[in-house]
Amino acid sequence: MIANISEILVTLTVGLMAGATSYSSLVEIPIRATTDEASQLKNWRLVFPKASGLLRTIGMITVPLLVLTWYLTGNIYWIYAAIPLFLLIPFTAIAIAKTNTKLLNLKNADGAMNLISSWGKLHHIRTIMAICSFIGCLLAISLK
Repeated sequence: MIANISEILVTLTVGLMAGATSYSSLVEIPIRATTDEASQLKNWRLVFPKASGLLRTIGMITVPLLVLTWYLTGNIYWIYAAIPLFLLIPFTAIAIAKTNTKLLNLKNADGAMNLISSWGKLHHIRTIMAICSFIGCLLAISLK
């Protein structure tokens, strides 16, 4: 019973992360790219704090919950589902954090367009990783 609840909760949280990152990749990034450099920077700075806080919170809950679900079920597929989300931590710290810092510290919009474009490409990788984790959860549930 507890294992089943854990499976549902973890699949839901991973699905939320995959959905949130997909929304950004499919909607925010393309729309932002249609605006001028100053508007892109302003939009990114408005969205970034809320989005990063939300994704960080979901991630801090989800990775341990994936490991707990594996422990409760003994199903190794939960570890497979955890790997892409776990790898998001160093990927974000190594590849994306520098771009975030540069965008937050820009004094004006000069150069923002290239940084935001780079950020968008890196974010697409995060989206793929989150979707892979969600697919892993669906496999774990179905391959008991």
